[in-house]
Amino acid sequence: MEIVIMGQPVAKQANKITCRGQKPRQYSSQKLIETRYERDILIQCKEEDHNPFTGAIRVDYQFIAARPKSHFGTGKNSHILKPSAPAFWIVKKNDFDNMLKFLNDRCSSFVWVDDCQIIVWTGEKRYCYHNEEARTILKVWAI
Repeated sequence: MEIVIMGQPVAKQANKITCRGQKPRQYSSQKLIETRYERDILIQCKEEDHNPFTGAIRVDYQFIAARPKSHFGTGKNSHILKPSAPAFWIVKKNDFDNMLKFLNDRCSSFVWVDDCQIIVWTGEKRYCYHNEEARTILKVWAI
């Protein structure tokens, strides 16, 4: 099964805490993004008439991010990549494990029953190629 979620890949953020009166309250600042991811995953599962995997699975993750504007020149060179820009791999911002946590939490009960079923996984996070869109790709196989 393959799931593609268009848009910039997302990493799990720590929950926020606020105080209302004397009681602290914990909340997720990513609720809107979580809902969009879950909707996209659910739609694709329904299109494929997919029931959640119940046994051991293998998962391949691809997090493909848009390049920041700082990687490009200015003015008439705004479409040209700077020589100092990284070529391909993302080595800053968004830890891979936090991106996995966010995606695995969204997939639980839609793609698989629980993420403890994942026994083999591979993955990459990289920048888009020229004319490629930012997205997250998840490929899942039963073992």
